Amino acid sequence: MKNNMEQMNTGRQCCGRGPGRRRGRGFGRGAGRGQGRGRFANANLWHTAIAGNPNCGKTSFFNAVTEGNHYVGNWPGVTVETVQSRVRLGGIDMKIVDLPGTYSLTPDSEDQMIAGRYLIKGDIELIINVVDVLNLERNLYLTLQLMELGIPMVVLLNKSDLLKKEGYSIDEEALSRRLSVPVISVSSVSRTSVNHALHSIARLLPDLPQSTADFPFRRTVEQLTETEPGGVVVRKLDPRQVEERYKWIEETVKQAKVRTGKNRSLTDRIDRIVLNRFLALPVFALSMFFVFWVAVNLGGVFIDFFDIIAGTLFVDGTRSLLEWIQSPEWLILILSDGLGAGLQAVATFIPVVSFMFLTMALLEDSG
Repeated sequence: MKNNMEQMNTGRQCCGRGPGRRRGRGFGRGAGRGQGRGRFANANLWHTAIAGNPNCGKTSFFNAVTEGNHYVGNWPGVTVETVQSRVRLGGIDMKIVDLPGTYSLTPDSEDQMIAGRYLIKGDIELIINVVDVLNLERNLYLTLQLMELGIPMVVLLNKSDLLKKEGYSIDEEALSRRLSVPVISVSSVSRTSVNHALHSIARLLPDLPQSTADFPFRRTVEQLTETEPGGVVVRKLDPRQVEERYKWIEETVKQAKVRTGKNRSLTDRIDRIVLNRFLALPVFALSMFFVFWVAVNLGGVFIDFFDIIAGTLFVDGTRSLLEWIQSPEWLILILSDGLGAGLQAVATFIPVVSFMFLTMALLEDSG
């Protein structure tokens, strides 16, 4: 990777209100803006944002690209961290920002508000959208919002290696035609795969077009945004529009996702049996029988133990204490033989209920 990318050491820069923390090398503000490439000013520095859902591998890819040399500060006015770095890729200087993981750009949370405002403020020249192919439909909703910004974009299909183990792959060309943006498969935990993705991005950078895909309720940048007291934010879609977009995404995934072999994951093989329309009910009945068998037979072993301990504490212990302080007999009967005996009876259910919840938890964790 070092042949394709050089870390740029241009000093320190604070990215929020108050001091930031420095990891590795920092970055400077770059050259002043004159007439530059397209609608952007600085032809020698690409302002790049890495965006994606939480846990999609976005930060892993960022760390692989920057080799851990980046600057950490805070977004202005909030406690959410901003992670930035400056690198050289294929002879092009890039200032890269790892945006907070978000499912959408609408301001439903602080992270989403920050990501949306940063992208629509107008100085981002490239978006690298990292997508988790194991949850492709959910991830592509954010992709459509990013495409509406009118900023050149590359989609990276992360975890493609894990998808292949399940017997599937994504047709990059089919998905690229559907989205009208370049699509590249990558594994963010593989240095070789990250290097391949970087080479591909470097070849695309000089003439990377904006997406022209036609999907439901696509908006212009002016239609996409609205002004609120805190600043400009991304306008929300109504539920019907969101549903239509997900239908378009579902059709897109159907066209792009292909089976590469007959290899099925262990989960798929088990599901074919336990979710079979003829076997599902018998399997469910056996599972419930197992739950109650464990609860009654194994939990029952400990019933006498809990009965003796509770009787000693709540019945005999309470009676002895009340007799020692010379309490009246009616109070002893209420607290010892009444309340104490009731607690003793309840305590005998503890092992049975505990084993029942234990087996239920095991069934739930198994999927």
